[in-house]
Formats: sequence, C-alpha cells, structure tokens
Amino acid sequence: MATLLRMPEVAASATHATLLTWNKHVGEAVAVGDVLAEIESDKAIVEYPAELLVRSASCC
Repeated sequence: MATLLRMPEVAASATHATLLTWNKHVGEAVAVGDVLAEIESDKAIVEYPAELLVRSASCC
C-alpha cells in the first residue's frame, strides 16, 4: 500500500521548496527516523525523516 508523503513546512514564510535528494532505493527498508530526503527552500536545507516503518517505492 502506498503512503503519500506531505512536504514538511521548511520555513514559516516559504512558499515553495525543492526536493534535493531522495536517499532510499526502491524496495529498500525504511525505519522510523531514517532520512528519506533533503528539501531546500530559499532559506534552508532540511532533512525529511521517515515517520513509519515501510519499504521505499518510487519517488516522483
């Protein structure tokens, strides 16, 4: 079953952000707290941690 990941709020005033890196391969186990991706806004680059124990599917 697929799980939709919501873009986290990277900064209070940010209106858009860019997915810089996706750190998991398709089928790779993902544990809670693993960094799935890095997201960049005009003010910061933040890590996006996993909130569930899952297997990675395709990105984008």
